[in-house]
Amino acid sequence: MAPGHRVWLPVFHPGALLYVGDVHASQGDTEFTGTAAETKSTVRLRLEVVKGRRIPWMRIEKPASIVSVYAYRPLEIAVETATVNLMDWLISDFGITPTDAYCLVSTCPDFRINVYQMCRLGKLSYVAGAELSRRHL
Repeated sequence: MAPGHRVWLPVFHPGALLYVGDVHASQGDTEFTGTAAETKSTVRLRLEVVKGRRIPWMRIEKPASIVSVYAYRPLEIAVETATVNLMDWLISDFGITPTDAYCLVSTCPDFRINVYQMCRLGKLSYVAGAELSRRHL
C-alpha cells in the first residue's frame, strides 16, 4: 500500500478497532524471512464506514490496478482465494460477466499474483494478492 491507494477492509464485529503497523521502507517481492526494512513512519488515514456492504477480504484500489488480497496457509489456498475474490469483485462492481472474469485471470498478460508474505514462522499465514490492470475494466 502506498499514498493514494484506497483500501477496503471487511469488518465483521461491532466496535472493531483498526491497527496500523509494520511499515517498511523497502521490501522485496515477498517478506520471505519475516522481516523487511522496518521503519518508523507517520501515517495519515481517512476512514469511512460503508454500511450494508460486505466484502470477503481486503481489497486495494491503486491508480493503475485493483488487488484482491487473502491470507492463508498453504500458499495455494491464499492464491486461489485471492483470485476467486478478484473475479467476484470484477463481476459485482465492474459488470464483467463470470465468463469474461474467468478468461481475464486465465489469459490476460496484465494479471499478476503477488506474494506479500511467505514466512515459515509459527502459524503465520501466507499473504497473496491477485492484481489486474484497470485498463481491462
